[in-house]
Amino acid sequence: MILSSFVDDEKMARLKDLEPGTLQFQQVIIEIMPTPIDSREMRFKDDRFNELETIESFGNYCRGIGSNDPLFWQKIYTYLGLAYTTASPEGNSPCYF
Repeated sequence: MILSSFVDDEKMARLKDLEPGTLQFQQVIIEIMPTPIDSREMRFKDDRFNELETIESFGNYCRGIGSNDPLFWQKIYTYLGLAYTTASPEGNSPCYF
């Protein structure tokens, strides 16, 4: 996945003085290897990628939750960074993308 190949310059600089193939080099690679998606929130950890959200990707996220999930709306609100309150929607009316 291309997103997993992006590493901050500051982190890459840690490799500059290490010999490729050594144990120390491999340990630093493991430490700086990005994990781009927070699996609990199903969001990119790096907000630069969150800004790339599209209608299609949002629709895919909604369908991925599934309309039968009792926390459907709470997950949608959380995904959008909105507060989920007692005034928020209840139930799952169908939506089409």
